[in-house]
Amino acid sequence: MTVAGCAEYLRQTRIEENVNRLPLVFSSMVNSCWVSFWWILVALAVVIGSHDTWGQDAVNPPPSVFELPKRHLAYQKLLVQSENAIRAGDLKGCEGFCERAIAILPQDPMAYIQLARVNVRRGHNSNAIDNLRSAGDAGYREAALLVGHQDFAGLKSMPEFQSIVRRIASNQPKQFPYQEDVKDGVVEDGVATVLMENTGYVSSIQTLVAKFALPDEVREKDPRRSAIVRGQGKAGELVRQWFLEGTASGNRGDFYDNHDHDHSNMDYASFPQLTRIEYVKEAKNAGLTNGLQTQWLFAHRTIGNSSTALTGGPFWRSQPRAAYTQAGLATRLYLQYVNNHLYFYPEHRDHDSGLNGVGGGYGDLYPANTPYLITSQGSSGSDRPFIHAVVLTMAALRPEVKEELTRKHALMPTMQMLLRVSSKRVVEENDYLTAKAHPSVFDSKHLDVERMVTLAHQLTVDTLPPLARIRVLHEDDSKPGISHFDSLSEKLFDTPCSVARVARSLDYRRRMILSAEKSEDLNSRELTWHWVVLRGDPRKIEITPLNESKSKVELSVAHHEPFAIPDSPGMITNRVEIGVFVHNGEHYSAPAFVSVYYPTSENRLYNEQNQIHSVCYRDYPKEKYYADPLLESVKNWQDQFQYDESQRLLGWTRLSNGKRQSFTAQGALVTQRDDQGRPLEAKVVNYVTQHDKSNYLIVNPVTTETVLRYAYPSQSNRQGTYEVVK
Repeated sequence: MTVAGCAEYLRQTRIEENVNRLPLVFSSMVNSCWVSFWWILVALAVVIGSHDTWGQDAVNPPPSVFELPKRHLAYQKLLVQSENAIRAGDLKGCEGFCERAIAILPQDPMAYIQLARVNVRRGHNSNAIDNLRSAGDAGYREAALLVGHQDFAGLKSMPEFQSIVRRIASNQPKQFPYQEDVKDGVVEDGVATVLMENTGYVSSIQTLVAKFALPDEVREKDPRRSAIVRGQGKAGELVRQWFLEGTASGNRGDFYDNHDHDHSNMDYASFPQLTRIEYVKEAKNAGLTNGLQTQWLFAHRTIGNSSTALTGGPFWRSQPRAAYTQAGLATRLYLQYVNNHLYFYPEHRDHDSGLNGVGGGYGDLYPANTPYLITSQGSSGSDRPFIHAVVLTMAALRPEVKEELTRKHALMPTMQMLLRVSSKRVVEENDYLTAKAHPSVFDSKHLDVERMVTLAHQLTVDTLPPLARIRVLHEDDSKPGISHFDSLSEKLFDTPCSVARVARSLDYRRRMILSAEKSEDLNSRELTWHWVVLRGDPRKIEITPLNESKSKVELSVAHHEPFAIPDSPGMITNRVEIGVFVHNGEHYSAPAFVSVYYPTSENRLYNEQNQIHSVCYRDYPKEKYYADPLLESVKNWQDQFQYDESQRLLGWTRLSNGKRQSFTAQGALVTQRDDQGRPLEAKVVNYVTQHDKSNYLIVNPVTTETVLRYAYPSQSNRQGTYEVVK
């Protein structure tokens, strides 16, 4: 794979286009908490990639391509720490983080930019110029951002700064050096081995890319690979028959990636045409070949599995829940999905009947649902029936259909649709628009592989299923310090086929304006749009169309307490879920999802006007009550809210560790009252998060010296007005 070849691959796969769709902004996301750090990683990946920061003329020799993901991660963590330090006024600390970052990746420009900011704030403008010049040498290309940055306003009149800006604006992005020497890998006897020589790194998405050249079909060395499938029951018989007739594509060009060190391999011997991916020792030693697969893209149709889970400590979880709760990883799963990749994982303890371990399980712990992967009910090995079903279904596709789906990045959405519509639970067509077809976790007892391959074989180039895509146009904002008391965002992730929120705000109802107008039919047929409640109380959920086609809606979701999922009374969930589908006259699309997850570590009561009356937060680590520590911070207080006769918020009383405090409607701590008990002065409170020894995220209210001074126009007025007194 030459430089041009890699660039062509990126163009064809539309990776950059897909990344650019994602609403990631570095400056608005920097936060000291670990969970928010993952948002930063993705944001930086987009920024770094767009600058193409891997300068070829760097003095330091480049690291091994397999070292880059880990180095990039460490580098970006240091950049986040540098930003936190500079915001706190710790210039020396920021400088130290930047110097360590440069030592890790001297070819990247962002640490030089940070150092230049430190230089300017110290009044060392000549040093700032030197670091900006180094950033340009390392590939920085955002001249407009440089000119508009407030830290560099004092440099604008300097000829040296103007020269740097002109040079940055005129230079073309540099190519990542590893792509110069990357060659197509060789497939021998059905095995594609990932080597340094056939692996490149795309910094914009922090992803390794490997590509292979398939051997000529006529010159295939192993005659056994001419067989399409062995066994697999009636479904296997059908696919063998179609293949002999020349109407089934088989699995030539389909790759299988085992990502658990052969702990739970699929039965690839039954699929002789399938190409198996193996990794060289250096890739294994770099930790790139086991667990959740978010670091590789292969320039081929790829299915894979990892029958693993994180089983120890407070952060135990299945691999899918790990992906959904560490921001940025859902984005990588989406990029796999639209580049003909699909991976399979077991739910291992994340989807078992019971509550808080009583009854054997914890209920459905997933905060979101996506079509980007398949999660199987059970533990190790439970994923294999689904892998076999999908591989066989891919083989059943007509050759021209498979090629068209591959070319249009719709193969895995089609596999998801076929798996769901073929479920034994889907008896009537309308069942597809219910929770029966779209569980968090799939049980193999509902698989109907014969139906899957039959429906796949019936597809023609003219009857391909459409693609559903969604995006948030607007949503209600929470009010920090009033209805939202920690630094974690309510936005879990935004991707084109899945939007996920955590309802941290105490507001009873949350509203979103959603669009599915970017949905697409592969043959330009007219679409109809369908928004359905898959989970939740329909009486508490309103979906209001905003245009005639129903491609744009207002979604309103009221507060939900934990509830049993449909048809499974023992399975408790905290997730409300909306399914979004388009239909082209022939087929429904695979689903897109809108999920709202309600925290488990708090008890809320609302009054008759649907205003928050009280909230009690659990110190869940001490109480041995399970809540996801990557989603829910620990708060150790309870609040009781007060309203005037017009139901306007007056404030609240907080009880914490036996101590009682009063807060105004603006969230300030009352320090002085008048003779009627109305606040006269109150201090602004910030909510600071820090990790304890077990790495739980603890929220601590911190009273500042900023004072709000209140005045009242009459003896009967209770709202008053206020001014800020520093």
